[in-house]
Amino acid sequence: MRIPNQIKRPREVVRSWSVNHPSFYGVKTTHRFVDSLLAAEQELEGNFNERPHPSLCRVLAAYHGPTGAKVPLCVSTVSGCVRPIFVGLNEWMQPGSMSCYSGGCYLFHARAVPAKKQHEVKVRAHTIPREGLLAAARLSGHFGLPIRDNQTSDGALSMVLPTKDGDSLQLLANLETLNEARGTVAPYLCFSSAYVEVPKKTLQALGQYPNLVVHMTVSGWHSKEENSLRLREFSNYLEELPNVFLRVVNRQDWAGMGDLLNDEAARCEGWLLTEILKRGFVSHVIRTPYHSVHPFPGSRTGSLGSRHMAYTEYSEVWREFFENGAKDCCSTGKCKTCGTRCGAEISPKPRKPLIAARAYQAMLEYELDRQGSEGCSPLSYYTARMLAKKSKEQFEVASDIGSAESVATVHNEWDNKCRALELTPIERRRLSNDSHALVMDGLDRHGLWKNGDKRH
Repeated sequence: MRIPNQIKRPREVVRSWSVNHPSFYGVKTTHRFVDSLLAAEQELEGNFNERPHPSLCRVLAAYHGPTGAKVPLCVSTVSGCVRPIFVGLNEWMQPGSMSCYSGGCYLFHARAVPAKKQHEVKVRAHTIPREGLLAAARLSGHFGLPIRDNQTSDGALSMVLPTKDGDSLQLLANLETLNEARGTVAPYLCFSSAYVEVPKKTLQALGQYPNLVVHMTVSGWHSKEENSLRLREFSNYLEELPNVFLRVVNRQDWAGMGDLLNDEAARCEGWLLTEILKRGFVSHVIRTPYHSVHPFPGSRTGSLGSRHMAYTEYSEVWREFFENGAKDCCSTGKCKTCGTRCGAEISPKPRKPLIAARAYQAMLEYELDRQGSEGCSPLSYYTARMLAKKSKEQFEVASDIGSAESVATVHNEWDNKCRALELTPIERRRLSNDSHALVMDGLDRHGLWKNGDKRH
């Protein structure tokens, strides 16, 4: 079997450098932000005499509520897809292997990336401010969350890429900074696709940091040749690194919804699982069934979906895997509620729905005050309705029935106002999406809260 070539000169892959700050639910981590956030959390949990700023409330609602970004605490030492360069070194690969997951790119979620050779993405390297990483470590310890690197690129590149000044390696510099943090050292996750070769001496240097957790991704979506490369690299990682896991992206039947299909990808997953058993890697497996069965618009065959779980176990081998120590990931769809924690040794802070309810309520009060001074718009109607709804739901979960009934009255009022607006179905859908983006993701697309206090 022919094994693909790897990238051996990582610095030549990088097109540019920039500063990148760690973020928590989309907010840049600074010590000032962390101080304000923890004080706001204490206020919402206690007497609730003072209303915290809505941006702090949004983050606390994202953690303590049922929704929120899948990966809460993250940083990027590199960004941009490395695969096109890898493919350029291996033009003999099958056309279906040119892009990940049979034409659907999980990185860009609903934006399918066609399977073709000429797909160029700029790869950027990032310097991480020391204080920002230490602030992220504080959040890691408080909320019980690992820091995830390489959400948008290959972790193997981070592992070997020199710093901009050339004095160290990007990943080593980050790990050394985390060692300076007080208390428990934050777990640091790195996800490798083996596009870039990691020399043995680099693995040995990284192996000195017990908080480093490395995942190697394999799947039935990829060819036997590429999976063989990744299994070989996993074996090398396993010899030198303290916490290494084989992340098996479960290949589901997007057409049959769990029915056994005898197509190439299903056969490749069967081969892959057999190889993992044969090589004795089962106890290091973390299955990731988050990649689902729904087609992407414009995809060649239809492949990944970002919001649907893929539970069906059409291979009996998985039962043997779990009996022998394999773990499951993404079964809840959110890192904050996933018991596996990507294999990191860290305990999550219990989520408290009362904090989420009061956070939504504080945002609602802020929005109503804003309307009193700046006026109303259809978007403000939808935003108030959503905040009241979310607050009511979380008060109910927290068994605070009196507060739930009080907020329900406000919700009914704004729901009636929204229904009375003369809007087309498309306009209503856009307003729902925009209010959701503001309340859940902090994306103020239309500047509704642009005049808010930024003191934190």
